[in-house]
Amino acid sequence: MESKQLKHFLAVAEHGNITHAAKALHIAQPALSISIKKFEQSLGVTLFRRDDKKISLTKEGETLFVHTKR
Repeated sequence: MESKQLKHFLAVAEHGNITHAAKALHIAQPALSISIKKFEQSLGVTLFRRDDKKISLTKEGETLFVHTKR
């Protein structure tokens, strides 16, 4: 697990929106989306539920979020 990917995960979880998180991180939205997807693949779980313009944490995502915020 790369610290950059964890930082990206936390930003998306906190902002609830990939575009807003990308702006806060000063990176392009497609780059952030790719980073999150690769992070999910490396962990073997889906961390976010994606709807048209809404993103929310899955149960696994919530668990990771709680553990990283300690």
